[in-house]
Parts: sequence; C-alpha cells; structure tokens
Amino acid sequence: MYSRVKLKDKKKFLEWFLQRYQMKRRESMWILNYLLNHDIVLNKTKFVEEANKTPRGIRMATVGTEDEAFRFYKDGQEYDHPEQAFHEVRLNWHTDLYIELLFQDSLLSPEYAAILEDNPYAKWNDRMTSEIDEQVDEAVDTFYLQKQREQVLEDIDRALETDNRDDFYSLAEELKHIEEKMENGVSSS
Repeated sequence: MYSRVKLKDKKKFLEWFLQRYQMKRRESMWILNYLLNHDIVLNKTKFVEEANKTPRGIRMATVGTEDEAFRFYKDGQEYDHPEQAFHEVRLNWHTDLYIELLFQDSLLSPEYAAILEDNPYAKWNDRMTSEIDEQVDEAVDTFYLQKQREQVLEDIDRALETDNRDDFYSLAEELKHIEEKMENGVSSS
C-alpha cells in the first residue's frame, strides 16, 4: 500500500505537523522535535497506524481528540511515561521506531497520507474498509494535485519573467485543468 518514505519528506511533514497541532503532552513535542533534528533516528522511524501492535511504538494524541495523550509500547508492554520513551528512543537509535499520530481527520490529511507506511505488525486487510481506503487514496491524489499546481505556478512565473508567451498560454491551460480537477474532486478526473 505505502512505500518507503524519504527522510526529507518525513522532516517536511514533521515541520508541517508541529506548526499546526498542539500535543496533549508537551513531552510528545519534545520527542517529535528530537526526531526532526536527528536524521539517524528519523531514518529508523516509520509513521504507521496501530503503533500499539509493534515491538517499539509510540502513540501521541493532539488536543481536540478523544484519544489517550501518550502511550509507549515495547515488547508487548505498555507505558504512559514519555520520559521513559524518550530515553528509549535516544538509547536505541539503531532500532526501528513506529509512531502513530492521533489528530482530527488524520486519514483525510494528504500530508499524513504521504508519509504513512505499512505497519508490518498490523493486519490492514482486517481493519481497512474500502471507504477508508478510498478516502486515503483521494487525500494522496489531492496532495499530488496541490504539488503539481505549485509547480505549474512557478513555471508560469518563469514564463512571465522571460516573456515566453507560448509557455505562458500552455501553462495557463494546464493550470486551469488542474484547478478543475481540484474543484470537481480528484475521483471525477
């Protein structure tokens, strides 16, 4: 379903997430900032659903959700001490870490969907409904359309700067098609 995510994409996501959401526990912010600033650890981090089913996972919730603020899972044991999890993350930087972020409409977030990876310890087929699968696919499609739109806008600026009318008209038409797809919903394209 999902492929290996690049380090730069994880960093970009964390920056986006930390600017927009407030965690229920401030220690969760510390852990996320630590990951953002330590490439070696972030490389071993995978953002997944059902982190509680992994050998070493953390679930963190934002303000505005019904979920528990913080849970750390290690070898079948469950802990609610973020300091203990932070110590574990720092000491065992060479071991895979699975993080689940619980925030409102997370599965509808194209930014989250773009960095979400398969959880090899969870049975997705048992849990994932076709409706959720469609919503995730649509969120990813929307994300890529937004990126495509940004690139076309940059190209239009360049065409204007260089007074290239042919490129400008061609790109303006391309932009119109992208915006129509976004307006009408990706699935109708």
